[in-house]
Amino acid sequence: MKLYQLTDQYQALLDDITNCTDDGVKFDGLVSQLDAIEEDLVAKLEACAKMQKALDARAKVFKNEETFFKNKAKAANSSAEGLEQYIKLQMEKVGMDEVKGKTLKIKLCKNGNPSLICDGEIPDDYTVPQPSEANNEKIRQELLEGKELPFARLEYGKHIRIS
Repeated sequence: MKLYQLTDQYQALLDDITNCTDDGVKFDGLVSQLDAIEEDLVAKLEACAKMQKALDARAKVFKNEETFFKNKAKAANSSAEGLEQYIKLQMEKVGMDEVKGKTLKIKLCKNGNPSLICDGEIPDDYTVPQPSEANNEKIRQELLEGKELPFARLEYGKHIRIS
């Protein structure tokens, strides 16, 4: 039986026990059914928790691998960019605009868009005003200290802890 089916059945039995009006056999039967389902429910929840821990561990391994390969890619990219700049510098140094090798052709090309370089203070006519942002940390701190703020509140969610 699936976990959601067990929890639905468990809740239905709890409701039946709560609504049971006689003190006799029916009540005892419902309680014994509840005990049987509870064992299955506990086993199913534990199995789900074990799977969750295994998946969490797997995700951490993949995250570490991701970091490892990102660093390797970053290093390779940095080396490639450095070598490209070195080639460009050496070609500019000797005044070569084009080199034809046996398998590759290297050419110094003018960029499509010029780079903008601003020296000195920029007048207000050439600036863009920035919108103000909420200081979330100050709001959170004041709410935690008990201050009433009509525009904000704190909400606590719930999570599970598997140990």
